[in-house]
Amino acid sequence: MGRFWRWLKRIFLLKARSHPRFPATEGAFVVIGPNTAEGRKIQILDISRGGLAFIYAGSPEDLEKEGTLGLMADGNLYLDQIEYETVWDDSLPEMEEDIRRYRRQGVRFKWLGIVDQRQLKAFIHDNAIPEKEDPEESEKKE
Repeated sequence: MGRFWRWLKRIFLLKARSHPRFPATEGAFVVIGPNTAEGRKIQILDISRGGLAFIYAGSPEDLEKEGTLGLMADGNLYLDQIEYETVWDDSLPEMEEDIRRYRRQGVRFKWLGIVDQRQLKAFIHDNAIPEKEDPEESEKKE
């Protein structure tokens, strides 16, 4: 029942996203921990200029509600020490063949400086799958 109410709140009470989200490529990771160079490396599901989402194995207590994270792709650290806050953390349906519990977490980036914003934009450009343009919209532009 709790998931249902959270879903309703997202639809009716929360404002729309300020930035579009894009699915991330397979090599894009978020590194979470007190020291992002040695933190927990997790595959990114989707990302925007305002935050990102990922799936992890464990419980909500395994990750901090607020802290710093880094963005990594192909072994290169694009951004380090980005402050974030957890917006939501939901459990996923259990899979019979796997005893680990998976959760999906969404985080919002706190303040980003101009240099960090540029690096984030470059990370999204290099490591996100762009939305497919509607064929009718492209015809209208021509």
